[in-house]
Amino acid sequence: IEVEINNTHVTVTNNYSPKKKEHIEGHKIGLTYLKNIYNYYEVDSFKTKIVEDKFICILPLLS
Repeated sequence: IEVEINNTHVTVTNNYSPKKKEHIEGHKIGLTYLKNIYNYYEVDSFKTKIVEDKFICILPLLS
């Protein structure tokens, strides 16, 4: 896991390992919770993306 902090956001990068189809899908409660928090504060720059074999989460700093 890599964590990068700057003046506007925190970026968390981790290995991306999708769940196999035969396993139960995750509920994505963590990502949904984060999206809801940022929506509550009317911040729309929360992002997640997959780049090659990395999962990247960009978390804007709240003030």
